[in-house]
Amino acid sequence: ITMVNVETLVSDGDMTKMFNLMKKTFYSNKEIFLRELINNAFNALNKTRFERHTNNILHDDLFIRLVPHKENKTLLVIDNGIGMNKDDLIDNLGIGLYSSFLVAQKVIITSKYNDLGQYISESQPDVSFNVTKDINA
Repeated sequence: ITMVNVETLVSDGDMTKMFNLMKKTFYSNKEIFLRELINNAFNALNKTRFERHTNNILHDDLFIRLVPHKENKTLLVIDNGIGMNKDDLIDNLGIGLYSSFLVAQKVIITSKYNDLGQYISESQPDVSFNVTKDINA
């Protein structure tokens, strides 16, 4: 993957406080991240379903796939939901992302919304993140 236009963003103190609060709240149940990520994917599918129904568009089957890689110690959560543009990736830092840091040192989100291009967000627990346009998509 060749990427250009890397934009590094650092959140304000409120987001850091929120992340620390979530770590304390969910510490006893690290598996909560999986529920949150599946819920996010399900919401993306519902938005796609609604958009297609509203516009009378036939659609392929909607799906969510979980792909674990034991050797790499990674988990892919893949869906064909509505997707996010660059601003969505920046603005939608929610429970799914933060809860992922209970079990991960890095979270990478690749998403595409309509014809606005595909973007990759790479986040780390210190709540700094990069958003990059994927020019190969």
